[in-house]
Amino acid sequence: MPPPRTLLAYSAPRSGFGDEWMTFLPIGLGYLQAMLKSRSFPCRVANLSGKGRKEVLAYFRAQDPAVLGISMFTFNRKRSYELLTWAREACPSAILLAGGPHPTHLAEEVFEDCPALDAIVQGEGETVLLGLVERLRTAPGSDLWRRTPGLILREGRTLPQPPLEDLDAVGVPAEHLEADFLNDVGQNTWEEVDEGSAGANYGWPATEGATANPAYTGPVYAYPHSGGPVTGCCIVGAAFYDPATPAFPAAFLHKYLFMDLCEGWVRTLDPATGTVGDWLTGFSSPVDLRVAGDGSVLVLSRGGGGTLQRVTYATP
Repeated sequence: MPPPRTLLAYSAPRSGFGDEWMTFLPIGLGYLQAMLKSRSFPCRVANLSGKGRKEVLAYFRAQDPAVLGISMFTFNRKRSYELLTWAREACPSAILLAGGPHPTHLAEEVFEDCPALDAIVQGEGETVLLGLVERLRTAPGSDLWRRTPGLILREGRTLPQPPLEDLDAVGVPAEHLEADFLNDVGQNTWEEVDEGSAGANYGWPATEGATANPAYTGPVYAYPHSGGPVTGCCIVGAAFYDPATPAFPAAFLHKYLFMDLCEGWVRTLDPATGTVGDWLTGFSSPVDLRVAGDGSVLVLSRGGGGTLQRVTYATP
């Protein structure tokens, strides 16, 4: 029987879907993932900020985890309750956990406000989560996991889990992180969009742009500094178009938006197909791009003395 699958998720509160600081994925989830994956337990980490009910349900069902944990703080507790409720709907047999400072210190309130929740991971979670999945592997379908030290259950607490003394035993998050999209600024000839994965070698400084060398991971998309239909000098500022309230047509949803510092354009990349399309031009040395909660796109530029421009959609 394969080992139990774990999904660890975070979301900014609805009021913070357009806030770049609130939508950062907590580094603690990376350490939890490293603890499991370094011991051959599959684990994915997901940032669900800005995702709606339909999309979250579909994602949870596709992942079909045995354990689903939500990273909960005071500022995102209501959104966390929402995710746990959707998780119970999508994955009825999964063990639903909450971890973080808020549930650790206000467990009774959290259980009362979130009927879907099975247990709370108290304090430091790496050893607790590892112990839980080890018990699931030993006795799948049983309640043995409920005896894992360091849990808070509705009926009481299990034995305390001693603090982790050997931090090196956890593993390094960067070595175990699941795929995401990364801008790769080139040197002399090519700019790249790469698909990030643990342990991948993108060939720097031996190669730029597309490569046939099997030792290297080639880019999802690359464009040259000169001599091509699309050129530039420095890929910058990128974001996925997944706002709480989309303001652009459905064709823009889930697209990866990226810019070039020298040429001043913004282009779109469809992560499902790899298709790249033209979108906006005319920015003066753009350096960053963000999708706001209202669905507009903010572009920060150095040119013209420094500007912040909002891009909106007008029906033709």
